[in-house]
Amino acid sequence: VNSRSNPYYAATWFDYGNGYYNITIDFTDTKFNDYGQFTLIIDVNKTNYQNQTSSPISIDILGQIDTTFVRNPLQAIYNSGDALNISVYYNDTIRNVGISGANLTIYVNNRSNPYYAATWFDYGNGYYNITINLNNTLFSGYGQFNLIIDVNKTNYYNQTSSLISIDIRGETTTIFDKEPVQSVYDSGDALNISIYYNDTIKNVGISGANLTIYVNSRSNPYYAATWFDYGNGYYNITIDFTDTKFNDYGQFTLIIDVNKTNYYNQTSSLISIDILGETTTTFDIEPVQSVYDSGDALNISIYYNDTIRNVGISGANLTIYVNSRSNPYYTATWFDYGNGYYNITIDFTDTKFDDYGQFNLIIDVNKTNYYNQTSSPISIDILGETTTTFDKEPVQTVYDSGDTLNISIYYNDTIKNVGISGANLTIYVNSRSNPYYAATWFDYGNGYYNITINLNNTLFSGYGQFNLIIDVNKTNYYNQTSSLISIDIRGETTTIFDKEPVQSVYDSGDALNISIYYNDTIKNVGISGANLTIYVNSRSNPYYAVTWFDYGNGYYNITIDFTDTKFDDYGQFNLIIDVNKTNYYNQTSSPISMDIRGEIASTFVRNPVQAIYFSGDALNISVYYNDTIRNVGISGANLTIYVNSRSNPYYAATWFDYGNGYYNITIDFTDTKFNDYGQFTLIIDVNKTNYQNQT
Repeated sequence: VNSRSNPYYAATWFDYGNGYYNITIDFTDTKFNDYGQFTLIIDVNKTNYQNQTSSPISIDILGQIDTTFVRNPLQAIYNSGDALNISVYYNDTIRNVGISGANLTIYVNNRSNPYYAATWFDYGNGYYNITINLNNTLFSGYGQFNLIIDVNKTNYYNQTSSLISIDIRGETTTIFDKEPVQSVYDSGDALNISIYYNDTIKNVGISGANLTIYVNSRSNPYYAATWFDYGNGYYNITIDFTDTKFNDYGQFTLIIDVNKTNYYNQTSSLISIDILGETTTTFDIEPVQSVYDSGDALNISIYYNDTIRNVGISGANLTIYVNSRSNPYYTATWFDYGNGYYNITIDFTDTKFDDYGQFNLIIDVNKTNYYNQTSSPISIDILGETTTTFDKEPVQTVYDSGDTLNISIYYNDTIKNVGISGANLTIYVNSRSNPYYAATWFDYGNGYYNITINLNNTLFSGYGQFNLIIDVNKTNYYNQTSSLISIDIRGETTTIFDKEPVQSVYDSGDALNISIYYNDTIKNVGISGANLTIYVNSRSNPYYAVTWFDYGNGYYNITIDFTDTKFDDYGQFNLIIDVNKTNYYNQTSSPISMDIRGEIASTFVRNPVQAIYFSGDALNISVYYNDTIRNVGISGANLTIYVNSRSNPYYAATWFDYGNGYYNITIDFTDTKFNDYGQFTLIIDVNKTNYQNQT
């Protein structure tokens, strides 16, 4: 091989006979290890024959090889800032040994575009590594590239990699900023999202990207969003929350894809927005009153409106509070009529309103994802419905001025049917301009009260007919006023009657003075202004002609003139004196008994007038019995004749009453009274009941 100094003993040859031979040269023999250009010299010799030597047989042996190309990392896509390592194993397949010393050439896409900047290293034993920096300008456009790697060494077959396809994606970052930055957006708002799309390897903004916006998920693209490419990587998206995509309001997640061919797409982190439907609410109360009764029900109608879409909002929740949010009123009944119309019924019999009075209702209207609406405080004034019974004790038509009147009161809450304690009682006498503050009253609890009216109070000084007005009131309850409680008060009185002169018998010409003291026993003062009425013997016989005088301070004087015709009959009279004054107890004297004797004169004339009478004679004595005050004769008298002494009455004497005071007595001397004859003294008594006797 190459020279006679390098015999190739391992070659195999065969003699077929007839001069035919075959030599088999095995290039795997170590004689050919270096491959390349070889010259074979073949000597053919046989004893006794001339030797033959071949002209040099030139052979060029190329080492049979295979090559493996392995990318690291092995990826479908590489980042524009990555470095790609391609490990190469260049193998002599015959000897199964790696081939060092090869030369590597890398091309990008085609052999007209060699990549000289690639770095590679021969580790020996056929192992090589190529480092491809994908940020090289050869890869500026990013995207799909084909690497071609030639591995060659003299005397070896060159190896070319199959196309090593790499997809390079420009590395990007994206900044998403929303304006305005709010936790909650109104349904009428527009949200601007500014985007900066940056090539992080080249640190330049990327224009020409495409933006896709999704609402909540990628199955719900928002094509109606408007966006604008300002260039140099700056973009703006305007999200209009009035779009039907956001009809339900509430929590939405915006997903924004920013993509450009051969660049890494950027997807925003979830841009969470909470959209609240803009609302207005009207609250109307029915009935509209300044004051409500505790048994009433109040209806509050509500219209809850989406102001952006101008439609009523159904499905809201209503919460009612009484006075403060710490006091929710869960038992209120409300109804959703649909289309934004609601009605709340407030039942004032509920225990929430037990104290009655001024309440402020606060109504929250809320629906998830809508602006809550709260009513301005709805002020209601609830008055407890009441009834009151008034009973007076004792029940009398007339009360004494020293009496005490008790009025028992029961003040009842008619809705709860319980008595009301803690009320205030005000008592007026005749009118509200005349309050009776001195009245004492007591609250026994459970709605029971007692008022004590002392009728000796100065408010009742005039006595008489009074109307008590009683107001029962308690804050936040209906006041109750009694119907007029009519009381008739009579001043308690005593009267002293004194007559002057004090006599058992009065002459018919006398005058009797009766002094009277008419006293208010409760106030212990004399009572002026009374009226005096005098009756003679009975009330059917008033004595109007009497004169009387009011001296004041309870002192009065009556003058009884016995010459009055009331006393014409003389005799025993009982004077009855009524002392009365309106609104005072009348006083009537016990009968003032008096015996009036008619004042009289009598004339006695005998006929015949003789010094001596015969025993057979009759003597006539004419008598004229005269009322000296009235100057009239007195008929009806009784004549009694005595002989010598009153122990010897002469009943047999006859006498005759001629009337008008004229009488005649006949003395019959034949009577046994005169049997002894002689000197007799006749005593004649003329008497008539109630007249002075005459003898």
